[in-house]
Amino acid sequence: MRLITTLAFTTVFALTLGAAERASGQQARVSFVTSEGTWMALDAAPDGRSLVFELLGDLYRVPSTGGRAESLMTGRAFQSQPRFSPDGRRLVYVSDESGSDNLWLAASDGTSPRRLTDLDATVVLSPEWAPDGTSIFATVITSAGFSSQAELWRFDVASGGGERVVENLNGPSQPLVSAPAPGPYGAALHPNGRELYYTSVTPRPYGSRDGASGEIIRIGLDTGRSQRVVLESPTALKPAITPDGSRLVYAAVREGRTGLKVRDLESGAERWLAYPVQRHQLESRATRDVLPNY
Repeated sequence: MRLITTLAFTTVFALTLGAAERASGQQARVSFVTSEGTWMALDAAPDGRSLVFELLGDLYRVPSTGGRAESLMTGRAFQSQPRFSPDGRRLVYVSDESGSDNLWLAASDGTSPRRLTDLDATVVLSPEWAPDGTSIFATVITSAGFSSQAELWRFDVASGGGERVVENLNGPSQPLVSAPAPGPYGAALHPNGRELYYTSVTPRPYGSRDGASGEIIRIGLDTGRSQRVVLESPTALKPAITPDGSRLVYAAVREGRTGLKVRDLESGAERWLAYPVQRHQLESRATRDVLPNY
């Protein structure tokens, strides 16, 4: 995949050139050519013909067969984690344009952006559409002093109103620079609209040699009942459900490396899908989830 684009300077450049730009009234620009990136959260259009992804805080679209990428959203705001709506006509993404992370909506071509949520001093990550397109699930991380926790929230697309769906049940946060906030991450909805999968993250205990842990939990939205899905793997992260609802894709760790597995939800049979992939973030702040959208 070859990416060719011209972008406005991001915040890193603005910190050093912002005063000069204000004095001159001109906007500085930078051009680059690249064929790869890291931590690129992506999503496939429902018709399978295109992909949308993030790179350096901007959003792009590229044919699923590869080729030249088209920029959808650029500028100084950090845009990330785009997801197509079930009908393919809209995008939800995370942006700090308002001064804090919030969920934003736009047409699939990046036009007509509008802020959906009105959150302050929070971290928002991994938005996921409900199958009927009327609501969006996302992880919200709040902090108070040196303590932080993650929760799963559901936001109404029409009004922006939100309600907590899954609270943090994994204890307090840990006083480690590299510790993620405890709680649920990365919602994945089953096509039936009744089951929600997520990663349950418990950070490394302070003073312990035991590492951070991640488990995949399934909860019934109508019953509230939850259960651990993958019992065979000590570390299971970032669930995704196939469109027919028959299989679960998730990240597991083997020999210190992260890969993706496919699991038949009826039989429990598994196979490796891709190994290795991006390194997981269980031993970091995980402010953009423990693994990018894949």
